[in-house]
Formats: sequence, structure tokens, C-alpha cells
Amino acid sequence: MAAPIQIRPRRVVLLSALLCLVSSAAASNVLEASSGPAKGKLLVAARHLAGRTPFAQTVILLVDHGPEGSTGLVINRPSSVKLADVMPARDDVRKRGDDLWVGGPIQPTRIMLLARAPERLPDGFPVFDEVQVILTKWGLDRALGRGIPPAAVRAYAGYAGWAPGQLDRELADDDWHVVDADVKTVFSTRPAELWAELIEGMAGRWVRAPWRHTALGAVPGA
Repeated sequence: MAAPIQIRPRRVVLLSALLCLVSSAAASNVLEASSGPAKGKLLVAARHLAGRTPFAQTVILLVDHGPEGSTGLVINRPSSVKLADVMPARDDVRKRGDDLWVGGPIQPTRIMLLARAPERLPDGFPVFDEVQVILTKWGLDRALGRGIPPAAVRAYAGYAGWAPGQLDRELADDDWHVVDADVKTVFSTRPAELWAELIEGMAGRWVRAPWRHTALGAVPGA
């Protein structure tokens, strides 16, 4: 009869760590695959889009998604233009000093507003939590006149859009990562660093399992 295989303690540690890596990676893939596009989600451009599309290194907040297509705003591209430059008749806007952001290539002369407020704003449509999108000039005028702090308001020129099925095809090609949005990310004070931070954060999902100490050394466990 063959002698039983003897597994040394160090080998147990290595095998356990490897199994933990594999199971954690599989779980991560399942979570990522099940987290499809939806209103209030972020699209983070994949690395391989660099040099291939104007959307390279962008982070987009989906403000609408459904069978008729998808609409989003690029949240990490401030422009050098002030909102007062395109609304010269508004003295209150000039005093506020809001920047104008590049929301996307579609209808670049159209202004859309993201605002964070606990109450429903006039013509405001909820996106997630307290964040609302305002699409009309009437709603924009009233939102800016309510005294919402500039840190809680973003005005965008243009937007990004996808025809029915188009975003699904791009996701099938792994062009985008879909992640949950939060207020801090959408209103980031460091937009130039936002894409890299999110990409690096997703790369760091690979296993941070809890470890426990035994006589064999540190091994993954509860």
C-alpha cells in the first residue's frame, strides 16, 4: 500500500492562501458581473481605451438607463470656463463662481445640473441618495437661486449617451467597469486623480482576507 502523502505545515499555509485567493477572486467576479449598469452607477473607462476614444480615462455617472438607451455625465473633466461665462445675465451666478464641467460630446451647448439637496428640487430627478439631475433651464435657474453651496452643485455642458443595446455591447467588450456611486466620488475635489484612484482600487480587490495565528503560523480564517 502506498504511503500516505505528508503535507508539511508550511505547505498547508501556502495551499490555504492559494485557495483563499481563488475563491475570493471568483466571488469578486460574480459581484462585478451581477452589478450591471443602472441609474446611479458609475462607468469607469477600462485601461485599454487609452488612445482609442475620447472617453479614455473618464468616469461617468449614469443619470438614466433603460431599454431606450442610457444617459450619463462625465464627472472628472472640469473645463477652464466658468458657469457665469455662459450665463452672463445672472449676477448671482457670477458671485457663486461655479465652474463649468464637460459632461460629454452630445449637445455641448446644453447645460445639465447635478445638485445635492435633502429636499426635492424643482424639475429635479433623483439619481441616488440626495443627488438629483436637473435638465431644464427653469429648474437650473431655481436651483442656483436656492443658495445651494457650490461644493454641492456641478453644471455640465453636454452629456454622454448610448442607443439601445450600445452600452451592453461595450460592457461585453470590457470597455467599462461598473461600480456604485457615492457623493464623495461624484463631487470629488480631485477630479484629475479620480479615474486612476478608481482603477487602482478595483485592482486592489484581490484578496484582503482576515488572517488568524496558529501554531503553524498565520493562515487565512474567520
